[in-house]
Amino acid sequence: MSSGRSGRYDGVSPDTACNFHELTDAGQALARPLKLRIIRARAGLRMADFAVNSPISRSAVQQLRLLNGFYPDGEPCPGQRVKVVE
Repeated sequence: MSSGRSGRYDGVSPDTACNFHELTDAGQALARPLKLRIIRARAGLRMADFAVNSPISRSAVQQLRLLNGFYPDGEPCPGQRVKVVE
């Protein structure tokens, strides 16, 4: 039984394989996975405080709010569990 897609991706694999190169130390540092950690919010801490040390490079406050269910402008209550990205 033929799916009718024969030849559709011919040439994709060789082109892709030509773009592989040895992973350098600098590249390995960039490939570091991000991790989630759950912490308890202390009184006075806002999402902007968590974003300061976050490796999220774009719109960190908004992304952390979205991740924690506080989007678009919510803040954690003292003692509430908050997911942070490390």
